[in-house]
Amino acid sequence: ESCASARRKEVEKLLEESALSGNLDELRRAIREAEAMGVDSLRARQQYCEMERQDWQSPEQLHDMMKWAINTQDGVILHNVIKEVSVTSPDSEDLQKARGKLQEHHEEVLARMRRLARNRDVRGLTVALDRARHIGVAAEDLAWAEESCRQLEGARIGRQDTGAAVLTRREASRW
Repeated sequence: ESCASARRKEVEKLLEESALSGNLDELRRAIREAEAMGVDSLRARQQYCEMERQDWQSPEQLHDMMKWAINTQDGVILHNVIKEVSVTSPDSEDLQKARGKLQEHHEEVLARMRRLARNRDVRGLTVALDRARHIGVAAEDLAWAEESCRQLEGARIGRQDTGAAVLTRREASRW
């Protein structure tokens, strides 16, 4: 048996033992070593992903993730974390606090949309409307903004058409 073959078998055994140990760091090192030797590590990688997912969903990790999401001041991140935690740990104490913070984001974006609609800023309103959807504002709360966008867009197109007609008449008078 060659030295390379013996080393390859050693790495395969290390990969197998690391997968059984349940230690993420050991498994990650074994996967790197196996890949460096050209050993197939697909099953070990899949197991690593599953172990990582289970670790991530532990109560301690969920608490840290919720705190982080609340502190980021990003409604999209907060909305996505709330969705995930609601599925994996619906009784989490942090969930109510996070939902309250998300409600503040909802109120802020709705107020911003009202201001943009009042100022007839169709581009800004469209962006804010998209953001509102991404942070989970209910569709029925956005209906008025969607209608405002359609009306403002229609008015803008109408003004462009009128401007083109005036220009055409001016050009026609030169001839």
